[in-house]
Amino acid sequence: MRLLDNRDFRLLWSAQVLAATGGLSAAVALPLLVLRTTGSASAAGLVGFAVLAAAALTALPGGRVADRYDRHAVLVRCAGGSAACTGLLAFAVHGGGAGIPLVLLLTALSGALSGAFNSAGVAALPHLVPAARLPTALAANTARLAAAALVGPVLAGGLFGVSPELPFWVAAGALLVAAACAAAIRTPLPAPPRSGPSGLATGLVLLWRDGVLRGITTVTAVHNAVFSAVPLLLVAIGLRQQGSSLSIGLVYAVTGAGSLVGALVATGVSRRLSPRAAVLVTCWVPAALLAATSLSPTLVVLAAALTAGCLVGPSADAVLAAVRIGRTPDALQGRTQAAVTLLGMCATPLGPPAAGLLLDHLDVGVALLVLAAPLAAVGVAAALHPRLRSVRTPGGPGG
Repeated sequence: MRLLDNRDFRLLWSAQVLAATGGLSAAVALPLLVLRTTGSASAAGLVGFAVLAAAALTALPGGRVADRYDRHAVLVRCAGGSAACTGLLAFAVHGGGAGIPLVLLLTALSGALSGAFNSAGVAALPHLVPAARLPTALAANTARLAAAALVGPVLAGGLFGVSPELPFWVAAGALLVAAACAAAIRTPLPAPPRSGPSGLATGLVLLWRDGVLRGITTVTAVHNAVFSAVPLLLVAIGLRQQGSSLSIGLVYAVTGAGSLVGALVATGVSRRLSPRAAVLVTCWVPAALLAATSLSPTLVVLAAALTAGCLVGPSADAVLAAVRIGRTPDALQGRTQAAVTLLGMCATPLGPPAAGLLLDHLDVGVALLVLAAPLAAVGVAAALHPRLRSVRTPGGPGG
């Protein structure tokens, strides 16, 4: 059966698309709201920090919720709860009562519910899709994120210009429809038996004890840390070339489109990619692109390199996620996904300060080479990893 013929997968995917688009729209509108209300960039930064901190602190509890309760109920209630929080925020903005404490409370609650929703969505996937179709389904999820990343910010900016509360009303509506889509799923998604370990950190323990998962997680963390440094490098290159803010924004738009195209391509390519090849693509392709960009560090060259990386990255991501799901017991799917999310959030903040230090002390070209080095090194380690040669994608190629 094709994925598009799978009714329940379509409903889950639609719920996730709507939730991601609504959540991202609200996230983009939030600093605009705080700046408009308070006129303080510090207040906007505080709210942004609080939202990220709340997401990090609630990631593991959200994963435990996804493993302890009926996942169908978790999906519906978390999407509905996020819709309620976002709707209350829109109502407060409309009434002029959206003070910082209320904004912090509602956005933190919505972020916590979104974390549990995302973990439950990943845990539900193996129940809706045959193992052989997991890489394709995960590639479709990557396309969902890429589409949300393209649509959400534009939607938020346009709606905010019309009325400050409008992005939040639209986000609340999208989340409400997401809850309805999740409620329409017919396949039972019961809570796993409670005979296994119940600790919050069980997902982290599994990622550490399983050598393959530990290696994949390390590769992903290094990749995330390196590429979180790229935006600052992009801005620095643009300013040194007397580039306009529009030209820098166009680079983001082009790479975002590349991510979407790459995710669409991944739905076909990911089934043919082995886990070992996926790891090497994740490491060596971006390392080679960064090294090539160092020879001529201009906006055009960097845009081309980033777009090329975005075209191949989603296929590798889908394969590695399928391996992780395939090696994780059903009772630990939620907590393992939450652990992956948490580790990704911990790795990402390392990039910007590293980029700042490199730019303060080195030429841009040398800074790009320094960023390429850890990716190349991890790629070499992965290529020599004996267990990685025999790992198979669920229903797919190995070696």
